Amino acid sequence: MELSSDRVLLWLFDVEKHQSPAEQLANELSPGEQTRARAFLQDQDRLAFLLGRGALRRLLSRCAPSVGEIGTLVTGPWGKPSLDTGAGHSPGVEFNISHSGGLVLLAATWGTPVGIDLEVPRPGVELQEILERFFSRGEVAEWHRLPPGLRSDGFYSLWTRKEAVVKALGRGLSLPLDSFQVTLDPREPCRLILAPPGTPPAEHWTVRDLTGDLPGCLGVQASPAFAALALPGSPFQYEYRPAEELLA
Repeated sequence: MELSSDRVLLWLFDVEKHQSPAEQLANELSPGEQTRARAFLQDQDRLAFLLGRGALRRLLSRCAPSVGEIGTLVTGPWGKPSLDTGAGHSPGVEFNISHSGGLVLLAATWGTPVGIDLEVPRPGVELQEILERFFSRGEVAEWHRLPPGLRSDGFYSLWTRKEAVVKALGRGLSLPLDSFQVTLDPREPCRLILAPPGTPPAEHWTVRDLTGDLPGCLGVQASPAFAALALPGSPFQYEYRPAEELLA
């Protein structure tokens, strides 16, 4: 499988649909990953972890020599997995995983860090309280300008776009969410307005909202989740690949 610097490949997995392959993938994980999988209290979370890491290992084994071996995946200080070549050299393969509510999204490209986020809305979330506590004043103001019927969609659009940027950088909670700004109106194309400190200017970032793609990928009428993709770099194309490609 060939990766390129101007294209991001995406795979979407459904725990309910892919439960059997997920269990089989457990045997392909490292001992540490198997221990992490057993620690999950909920079967849905355990299966999502197995799908994400197992599919990732199969992908990597097809993209670069020896990367499918046990021990080549390491976790950064803020939780982002990456590839360890053992010699301090980047292999060029960049990837990210997100899972929520029984869905798992895997992204991979070449040469540029990629971030992806997927969120299934949960009942009882205090949207305004979270917005005013964590996000920028410009984003809060934009959210209040939305019609009331769009504010839930606007919140999750904002959340996934912000998380995709954070995950592309691999800096986790060390990067305050109010230190940069993205658009959130689900009716308009998404973009970065103000870049995170110490990163390329906003016009050199590419952010894509993936929410509208999910129903077609899952064969449902309405989107069960929100999702976004971000890269610091030039515009890129993205392409969904069949889940079975990495599960069979």
